[in-house]
Amino acid sequence: MARKKEILKLTGVNKCFGSIIVAKNINLAVISNQLHALIGPNGAGKTTLIKMISGELKPDEGVIMLLDRKVDHLSEIARVHLGCIRSFQVSSIIGSMTVFENVLLAVKQKRNILKMLFRKFQSNFSESNFVYQILNQLSLESIEKKIASNLSHGDKRKLELAMALAMGPKTLLLDEPFAGLDQAESSKLIQLLLSIKKNIPILLIEHDMRAVFALADKISVLNEGEIIESGSVEKIRRSKLVQNAYLGDDL
Repeated sequence: MARKKEILKLTGVNKCFGSIIVAKNINLAVISNQLHALIGPNGAGKTTLIKMISGELKPDEGVIMLLDRKVDHLSEIARVHLGCIRSFQVSSIIGSMTVFENVLLAVKQKRNILKMLFRKFQSNFSESNFVYQILNQLSLESIEKKIASNLSHGDKRKLELAMALAMGPKTLLLDEPFAGLDQAESSKLIQLLLSIKKNIPILLIEHDMRAVFALADKISVLNEGEIIESGSVEKIRRSKLVQNAYLGDDL
């Protein structure tokens, strides 16, 4: 059995906005072949933490490592090229383009050869094959020619995930991918993420506890900028501290 490896690691990460503490001594690791869920009430600091990992914000203190490389000083674009891919918080889909073109756009963006977003562009043979592999993986091949703005909410989520995969992630940062999905769409996304995490470790921010409990290998609970509990699904279910701070009757 392959040895588990820390793909993404945060050590002693702190962040304040004036007198407001939004991250306090955060220690967290995303392990190969696993999904680490980050949960907590609104305003707990989850999205701020994702922004520091992706490079949109700089921590005041602490170290962020990606594949044993310190990335604190690197820009968002540099982290993307290292494989730290963030998805779902803000849709990156271009509605006037087809499903195929959106995924191709992500491939070209990753390869740093993107010319103009709104001009027709051609794919070469290897790019087309790669796009079709991703579309097949996410069962989007039957709607490859459909205009993205006409997709259902669930298919738009799948397309966003396809675009993230097209950028060659070493780790995926997913910010509330289940928001707005009905139960059938949610179940399909759970199955997709169960498959994807076998090859690409995932840090998931999510309020849908059904999805979290189905997917997570480890859960960390953030409250007022501080991780108050971390461990297995069963540990989090049993934690009185977590029940009082967040889960309540959702267990």
